[in-house]
Amino acid sequence: MKKILSLDLGITSVGYSILDELGNNKYSLIDYGVFMFDSPYDKDGNSKKSIHGQNTSTKKLYNLKKERKKNLAQLFEDFNLDKKDDLLNQEKKNLFINKWELRAKKVFEEKLTYQELFSVLYLIAKHRGYKSLDTDDLLEEFCEKLGLNQENKKEKKDDEKGKIKQALKTIENFKVQFPQKTIPQIIYEIEIQKENPTFRNHDNYNYMIRREYINEEIKTLILSQEKFGLFDTTFDTKLFIDKLIKIIDNQKDSSNDLSLFANCEYFKEEKVAHQFSLLADIYKMYQAISNITFNSKPSIKISKEQIKQIAENFFDRLKNGKNISDIKYKEIRKILKLDDNIKIFDKEDSYKLKDKVQDNTITKFHFINNLSKYDKNFIINILNKSNKYEIMKEIFDVLRDEKQPKPIYEKLSVVFSKYNLVNDESIKNKIILELIKNKVGKSLNISHLAMINIIPFFEEGLTLDEIKQKLNFSREEDYLSFKKGIKYLSITQFEKDDNLEINNHPVKYVVSAVLRLIKHLHSIYGIFDEIRVESTRELSLNEESRKNIDRANRENEAKIKNILENEQYQEKAKEYGKNLEKYVKKIIMWEEQNFICPYCQTNKRAISFEQIIKNEVDIDHIVPRSLGGLSVKHNLVLVHKDCNVSKSNQLPYNYLKNKEQYEKIVEDLFSQHKISWKKRKNLLATNLDEVYKDTFESKPLRATSYIEALTAQILKRYYPFQNQTKNSMEIRHIQGRATSNIRKLLNVKTKVRDTNIHHAIDAILIGLTNKSWLQKLSNTFRENLDVIDDMARENIKKTIPLIEGIEPKELIETIEDNYNIYGEDSVFYKDIFGKTKVVNFWVSKKPMVSKIHKDTIYSKKENDFYTVKENILNKFTSLKITNTTKPDKFFEDFKKNILEKMYVYITNPNDVICKIVKHRADEIKTLLNSFENIDKKDKEALSVAKQKLDELIHKPLLDNNNKPIRKVKFYQKNLTGFDVRGGLATKEKTFIGFKATLENNKLSYKRIDLSTAKKINNKFVVDSDNSFKAFKNDIIFFIFANDSYKGGKIVSFLEDKKMASFSNPRFPASIGNQPHFFLTLFNGKPNSHKQHYINKAIGIIKLNLDVLGNIKSLQTIGNIESELYTFLKGIKNGMESSTFNKNL
Repeated sequence: MKKILSLDLGITSVGYSILDELGNNKYSLIDYGVFMFDSPYDKDGNSKKSIHGQNTSTKKLYNLKKERKKNLAQLFEDFNLDKKDDLLNQEKKNLFINKWELRAKKVFEEKLTYQELFSVLYLIAKHRGYKSLDTDDLLEEFCEKLGLNQENKKEKKDDEKGKIKQALKTIENFKVQFPQKTIPQIIYEIEIQKENPTFRNHDNYNYMIRREYINEEIKTLILSQEKFGLFDTTFDTKLFIDKLIKIIDNQKDSSNDLSLFANCEYFKEEKVAHQFSLLADIYKMYQAISNITFNSKPSIKISKEQIKQIAENFFDRLKNGKNISDIKYKEIRKILKLDDNIKIFDKEDSYKLKDKVQDNTITKFHFINNLSKYDKNFIINILNKSNKYEIMKEIFDVLRDEKQPKPIYEKLSVVFSKYNLVNDESIKNKIILELIKNKVGKSLNISHLAMINIIPFFEEGLTLDEIKQKLNFSREEDYLSFKKGIKYLSITQFEKDDNLEINNHPVKYVVSAVLRLIKHLHSIYGIFDEIRVESTRELSLNEESRKNIDRANRENEAKIKNILENEQYQEKAKEYGKNLEKYVKKIIMWEEQNFICPYCQTNKRAISFEQIIKNEVDIDHIVPRSLGGLSVKHNLVLVHKDCNVSKSNQLPYNYLKNKEQYEKIVEDLFSQHKISWKKRKNLLATNLDEVYKDTFESKPLRATSYIEALTAQILKRYYPFQNQTKNSMEIRHIQGRATSNIRKLLNVKTKVRDTNIHHAIDAILIGLTNKSWLQKLSNTFRENLDVIDDMARENIKKTIPLIEGIEPKELIETIEDNYNIYGEDSVFYKDIFGKTKVVNFWVSKKPMVSKIHKDTIYSKKENDFYTVKENILNKFTSLKITNTTKPDKFFEDFKKNILEKMYVYITNPNDVICKIVKHRADEIKTLLNSFENIDKKDKEALSVAKQKLDELIHKPLLDNNNKPIRKVKFYQKNLTGFDVRGGLATKEKTFIGFKATLENNKLSYKRIDLSTAKKINNKFVVDSDNSFKAFKNDIIFFIFANDSYKGGKIVSFLEDKKMASFSNPRFPASIGNQPHFFLTLFNGKPNSHKQHYINKAIGIIKLNLDVLGNIKSLQTIGNIESELYTFLKGIKNGMESSTFNKNL
């Protein structure tokens, strides 16, 4: 007997099951369930931790700026010019308002005071000039210093980068025109002539000063004041300037963190190589060709001589300096002079995809794909060296390790000189420039050192597996060498042993939750003999794939909508007394198939709409279910009933006599993009080896996500299996889509709407997927070929595993019935063992995003006014003006939300900015008036009107100097928040939980968020007093005097309104999946979580759950006597009697 723990891993869930494997495909179910947790991503798909990181980074930059200003004041004190605190206080009070006049005019005309000089330098320390750490920018600057011409990427003028470059170019021109002046002098003299001078702000792209010009300015300022006699004769001006520049220009260069590079699989002390490497491409070439086999039954292995021939051709091509993107089958055929009857890997040299011939390749290259960009003699010189691979290692290790152009250039120059690779300085510079510019890609799994050790054996004709055996290499860890025990089962231990921190927070978050669950299950059920893990499919999909799936789903929804709204279809369905909705799937397939039956061998191939309505057509499984075919789009086809019956349990290609005609029908549908390549493959398959292989059939059941891989790796290392093998075969990987396909094979259907219990059901199915069953099933599919349907179904039935003597389908129906036994709105469910449980969501007492206040900082003015700069065009956009908006309504909204909220309007209604903004509103009102006579049915006129309105709303507002007005000060009154940075910030409503207290039999509440939490050792901590506390995701019930209650998994809490919202943990968290009881609806559709008034509650019950969702105890406050409390008292489930009613 074997005890199996199976895990279905998701980004917000872990489904689990524990089965005893009794032998001969018979099982006993011990336990099952689901453990949930919040998504580590925000609504835009960004990691919540990375958002926290960005906030931390912003705060760090602010603190660095603060530190610079303090250090500047300290420097003045160290040189006995003034007291540090006095200087900082003067800047807080802003004693010197005209800083730009001091900086660009007076400093060159007269002797300043020390305080005035400090004020100028304080301004410079705050805004110390532009210095990009972007690699492209650094490369551009570096090329300029070397005098190299670089093709500049065309920047859009509207892009921020483009604007910055344009501004820098403007400054460069000024520098050429006025070489004797500082850049601020030039800017000041230009701007002071204008009615509204603008020297510098965050949105001003007219002037962008480089950091090096700021450093030059500092030197010029101090030397100018030295001439005016500001400093005494003993003052060390040079030292003062050096220290000033060091304080103001203190910025670390960006560099690669080598600790983030993984270690080589074979040489643990070596870091892995990068894809961008000539050595890596040579290694890939040898690895690919050493595995070549010809034909099959029997297959013939490539010979040492043949490997040598292909390698020689490859190196000749390298020396020619032409780009090499891949190695094609047809190229190998030509090099080895193979006969046409010899097939490489038993495949054709090419294949057709969407009417285009595609070449089969054995490998693709990365670095040499752009080989022509490098000097040919440089490549030849390397290849002609006896130690060529060591030279390549040195070059490409530098490119891997370094990030900035300057250190790369310096180190590669040394390597080039050391091995005499390039004599011409300009050619050397161009080569290094191209190496820096073109470095893209990702890391590999092995190091350059490993490649150097392996390549000589490739040359001898050995495969990688044979070489690893010869060199005693193994990428597999000896899992027996690690400490065993539940206490070691953690990411921290894993990071410690690997000496490599995992920086993917969503993965760490999920894996930590999984390990928490495993530890709990281990403490209850003891040591497991085997653990099986599966990851959810979505984790393996990139963003583009997810978008494609969403797009396909939307397209399908649109097709369904069009069919249901089609009047002709509606009339026909009505004529036959049928519900059109039931035939939608068939109609979609009918339209996609050009209204024909592909199986028909006569001229009567057409399928009519009447035949669909009269059920004279079937949806057929191209690959029959008894042969392993699934109910997926690429395996379904609409055919006449008699064709389906005749085909029986065969592949269509084998069943049909006129194969030429059938092939033409399939190819026509494919060429018209009516069917996918997967469906085409199934329709033309002659045996089961040729059909499209769905995921569960693929041989290497390997990890498909980082979450699964990391979980499995930690379990293999540290879980205390009783008889663990060296390579830990006790951990089984199940591929992402396996359970989906096994559901279809076992005819397991979800009867109700999407619920969280399906994660546990998937885990049960994972527990059934042992190798022997899958092999037996595969053999049955092959035996069923050409067997009549009824007999085939009986054969399949014989292979189905049994749990407690019944089929999985029946057991899962019972599980689902019990899950919904208390109704859709109840948070409770029963498992099949009779326990009443709740789906447990992980309750965290700290948020993932630790921001106390919002990013916007309000500036305090007199009379309790607070102002903040906002984009004026965005304010117009926020009014949501359309071509049907009434002109007077628009102007009323404009006055209320824009004009009267402008701070300048309060202080001076006749200000030029007010007039410009009001003029724009007048223009919009006039335009809206002109739209009133447009015929609302004239779509073209409405479209033109919309375009005119959009252009006007987004047209830049220009001041008297013809410069764009971007941001304008808007005011608010009576704000509450935090005093920060000389202003006020409002609270960031990061909900953690709430406190409840009972006074005179009345409940009072206090919300817990970051603003009310304490920060100890840089971590937010909630007060540890004895008050009743509930945290986000806790299961809470508010009891009312009429014996009713409101509650569920708490989602939010509004202290001022005494309102709370809840969700049902039995269903996925997204509002689209929640029961309507927990939601507000808009036009009949879920809109948001419903806010419930709780101010009249007389008591509160909180459920204390274990990880598995068992109710361990209750925590209560106030009067909780109610029908709910009676129900909870009746639940046993191992509830701790001593703490059952912890009444506060």
